Amino acid sequence: MTSVEYDSARPPYGHALAEWVCVQSGVREFDHALDVGCGTGRSTRWARSFSRRVTGVDKSAAMISLARRLNTDPAVAFVPASAEDIGQLGAQIDIIVIAGAFEWFDKARFIGEARRLMPDGGPVVILWSWLEPLDPVSHRWYWLMRQILGAQIGPEPNDALAMAAAAFPRKQSWTRIRTQHRYTAAGLHDFLRSSSYWRPEGVEMVTHSQQLVERFAIENSESAS
Repeated sequence: MTSVEYDSARPPYGHALAEWVCVQSGVREFDHALDVGCGTGRSTRWARSFSRRVTGVDKSAAMISLARRLNTDPAVAFVPASAEDIGQLGAQIDIIVIAGAFEWFDKARFIGEARRLMPDGGPVVILWSWLEPLDPVSHRWYWLMRQILGAQIGPEPNDALAMAAAAFPRKQSWTRIRTQHRYTAAGLHDFLRSSSYWRPEGVEMVTHSQQLVERFAIENSESAS
């Protein structure tokens, strides 16, 4: 999957999530936000809704290149850097955002770098998304995802919270914000292919997974989302 397809396949970050950040921090607008592991810049553009300026960093040159092409906001910038090397930015940062990338970091090194950028402290917002199979359709979709992506499709809620709590043992606040997205069969397959856990074993696997998703969409035509 190309970086362009990745950008279009992932679900968006919404206003309710931005509002939660502001309420929890007690700040309506930050001066400078840093988005670590920004990918194609979707979370960076979202962070702009509560920040005067935002810098997105990612170690993938392809992701940074696309993020720059997609961005039209002069208050948003993208810099190639890893989570373990953000101290080199030398910028004054007020808030750090990590969207769906924290599990990939060397956490001890990242925290050391974050302290260099925010020596007086500051909020670190760690976002994860996962599917809650609350109804038969989403339950079937969850198990189809596991069938295609493997047993590990990302941290479960409790694992995610434990991971963050171990890294940041001080005052923390958590909440769950539920969203719903509707996809076509092609969109569902693109979503799977955009996962970090997508490991196709040749063209046959890609075709097989697409057939499974198309069958799922047909069997759950009005409810698949």
